[in-house]
Amino acid sequence: MLTPSEGKLLVSTARRALELAFSMAESSSANAFFSEFQKNAWQIAAKLRKELKPAKALVEPSGVFVTLKLGGGLRGCIGYTTAMKSLFDSVVECALLAAFGDPRFEPLSKNELKGLELEVSVLTPFTPVENIGAIVVGKHGLYVEADGKSGLLLPQVATEQRWNVRQFIDGVYRKAGIWQGLGAKLSTFEAQIFQ
Repeated sequence: MLTPSEGKLLVSTARRALELAFSMAESSSANAFFSEFQKNAWQIAAKLRKELKPAKALVEPSGVFVTLKLGGGLRGCIGYTTAMKSLFDSVVECALLAAFGDPRFEPLSKNELKGLELEVSVLTPFTPVENIGAIVVGKHGLYVEADGKSGLLLPQVATEQRWNVRQFIDGVYRKAGIWQGLGAKLSTFEAQIFQ
């Protein structure tokens, strides 16, 4: 469990990563920056590790999502369901991907950065659902997978949409493009959400 100050640092890290990305893109060209995305993401993470000196808890691997909102509406959301790398580095990469690589949206413009709200959701490991009656809206997120397809809805989505449990389950299956009951594996997780 992260402390509020650690969570605040993660949100600051996500914002700072976007600021650095725009700086780097200005010094070269936007196309050059994004064509070498992985290398640039690594450079930004390395610079921020030096600048912000993350606590030990933030360099442990963890699943995480970074959500971007503008004017109250979704502007991008990307994450890792499992621990791919350190939480700190994952936040940097997910912030950049949410801003510039979410296929549902045009890449973020520098003008949008000022009004951008950032949310970092740090995930617990998944728990297979044995009884849908155990799913608690607002507490649990849902993850479903089958036949190479998967979908995830963060805990706050059901609350924001004012969904009940059935609507939440329908939503995650719909997002994944999976028919319910066809050998799909449904899991819950919890998230620490920082804004």
